[in-house]
Amino acid sequence: MRETASAPDDAKRVTMQVSTVGIVCNAALTVFKLVAGIVAHSSAIVADAVHSASDILGSLIVMIGAIFSNKAADASHPYGHEKLECIASILLGNILVLVGAAIGYTGITKIIHGETLAAPGMLALIAAVVSIVVKEALYWYTIAAAKRIRSVSLKAEAWHHRSDALSSIGSFAGVLGARLGLPILDPIASIVICLFIFKVAFGIFHESIDRLVDRAADTDTVAAMRRTMLRTPGVVRVDDLNIHQFCSLPVERALRWLNGREFDGRHALVAEPLLKELNHRLSFMTNVGLDYISLGRTMTTLSGGESQRIRLASQLGSGLVGVTYVLDEPSIGLHPRDNERLIATLRSLQGRGNTVLVVEHDEATIREADHIIELGPGSGAHGGDMVYHGSFENLIKHSETLTAKYMRGDLSVPIPDERREPKGWLTLRGVTTNNLKDIDCPIPLGTLTCVTGVSGSGKSSLVVDTLYKHLALAQGIRVDQPGSIRGIDGVEAIERIVAIDQTPIGRTPRSNPATYTKIFDEIRNIFAMTPDARKRGYQPGRFSFNVKGGRCEACSGDGQIRVEMHFLPDVYVTCDVCGGKRYNHETLEVRYRGLNISEVLDMPVREARQFFSNYPVLERRLAVLEDVGLDYIRLGQPATTLSGGEAQRIKISRELGKRSLPGTMYILDEPTTGLHMHEVGKLVTVLHHLVELGATVVVIEHNTDVILASDYVIDLGPGGGENGGRIVAAGTPEAIMADPNSVTGKFLTEERRTRRKLGDG
Repeated sequence: MRETASAPDDAKRVTMQVSTVGIVCNAALTVFKLVAGIVAHSSAIVADAVHSASDILGSLIVMIGAIFSNKAADASHPYGHEKLECIASILLGNILVLVGAAIGYTGITKIIHGETLAAPGMLALIAAVVSIVVKEALYWYTIAAAKRIRSVSLKAEAWHHRSDALSSIGSFAGVLGARLGLPILDPIASIVICLFIFKVAFGIFHESIDRLVDRAADTDTVAAMRRTMLRTPGVVRVDDLNIHQFCSLPVERALRWLNGREFDGRHALVAEPLLKELNHRLSFMTNVGLDYISLGRTMTTLSGGESQRIRLASQLGSGLVGVTYVLDEPSIGLHPRDNERLIATLRSLQGRGNTVLVVEHDEATIREADHIIELGPGSGAHGGDMVYHGSFENLIKHSETLTAKYMRGDLSVPIPDERREPKGWLTLRGVTTNNLKDIDCPIPLGTLTCVTGVSGSGKSSLVVDTLYKHLALAQGIRVDQPGSIRGIDGVEAIERIVAIDQTPIGRTPRSNPATYTKIFDEIRNIFAMTPDARKRGYQPGRFSFNVKGGRCEACSGDGQIRVEMHFLPDVYVTCDVCGGKRYNHETLEVRYRGLNISEVLDMPVREARQFFSNYPVLERRLAVLEDVGLDYIRLGQPATTLSGGEAQRIKISRELGKRSLPGTMYILDEPTTGLHMHEVGKLVTVLHHLVELGATVVVIEHNTDVILASDYVIDLGPGGGENGGRIVAAGTPEAIMADPNSVTGKFLTEERRTRRKLGDG
């Protein structure tokens, strides 16, 4: 049986032993060949002697590598030091390259200049033969040790020995050729040996670097590992899958796989109750529109809507009764097709004797509700009253609330009479991001484009991960993990790319609508120009609560003080010095039209617009906020108290404040989240306004009103997960409705029919 080294100490011992033998032999050869070359008048043998002397350096590198690479793991290097051996191999490879280059250069020089060798003595031939024999013996000795301890550095050293043997063969050929009257053999042999040494060095580089960067195993190795694992006791598989492979399946495929399993005898006794329970629970996930996600997917990668529906699915399997379930917009991210299944799921919860309370703007959910409570009549300070409660039928027939008017068709989101013609096209070619199936996707420029499709069909993969990130890269913006494409055409038409999402406009209460939209800069300038401020020498910075001077120092301009509670969440209390006004007494004494800076920041947008009507710049920016449906928010309202939809519309308002937007592309991911039908109408108007200013707007959306109001629609599907990733239909909303393959088109047609029926009724 072949001896193997099983411990780092054994590997170190073998390496040191082999390297010592190599150093001794090379030292002896160096002395012998040097003497023989001088005595026999052979420059080739003298050069070969120098080559052998360089081999001693190679052996020393291997020994040093063995000393350090076999050190035990420590706190700074928990995985050991074995990668140092790869570095030693790379150094030896460099030495091989230099040796080969020197041999090749010498040969080429001799051919070009016609140099010849003087006939050397017989001792030179003897020295060459001895060198060949010794170096070839060292090769076999070293390569055997390298295989035994699986050492890449010893393997490199072995091939170093063989290159020396080949070099000596070249020297032998040169000496013999000179003695026989054929001196050209010497340089030709040198060039051939040079190429061979380069090939060996490349192999050493390749293997060492692969090990250094932990290259993945090849297909044959993986297959062999798989066979070994399956033969190992304790590895459990059911038919063709182990537990890891099963958890990697999407819910839909996992259900199909479970339904295809059959068990006999005692296996059936164990498996049947488990199969029943698994089918039961996975069906719940399908019912809430999560059939496209894999079972092993981490919770951090799920959206808020997906997380909420997973929790809902777990409740479906609990079998509890007498429970009140409260859900906040469970339809977020759901296509109308998937929303139908969600409504059926909520009905099943209610049918078991539970109460289901849903906060929702979705029209289908409102129609299916047993009891409707509508708050209003407006937003912010204009809301807070219960304007209706009762059945859907009474809402439609007798109520005059905003929701009732939209549900009846008295009010509706405007649909353009004509669809805009594209001003050009941007085409993504060969998109394979996530579940996308190598698609080519043309996107019209100068239009409002809606990308829709069932849940998990690949909308975010196409628009956010691919379109946005690749356009951002083209403009020098750093992004993480851009999608996979073959190419993109028309990118030169996009001068600016902006993603308007629902992330907060600021992480602290210091951020607010006024600061984000630059309205606060104008307001501070106005206060600084008042007679009282000029008399006191106050500059605009005096009226900022973010810098010292004008702010209340007791709370540092926050208006509240944090009280740390041990083992409990921190508590915030109103500052007792400024009373929550954020400014000191001297600053609050300065007034404009009877109001101080704190009172102005506390004004709603609608009042502020009237208050500053004589300042055109300020009035225009406030008008934009009002146009996007944010007339009710306060100028100084902390960013932390704004919803995602409000934050998104504030971002849109800042863009609308610009005069023109040619070459700009805006990307919005489900902007209608949390919006009432009335607010959706305002949003659509704003998006069209962006297009009128010269921009291109691309939205990911399921809302039928937004889809119908778009110039161009891209419908992905036909299903979710593995069953999605294709363009089912593309064109105007009318073209989508006319396409029999489009699930979205069917719902758009049904939505129009329902509204006509309600309006006629």
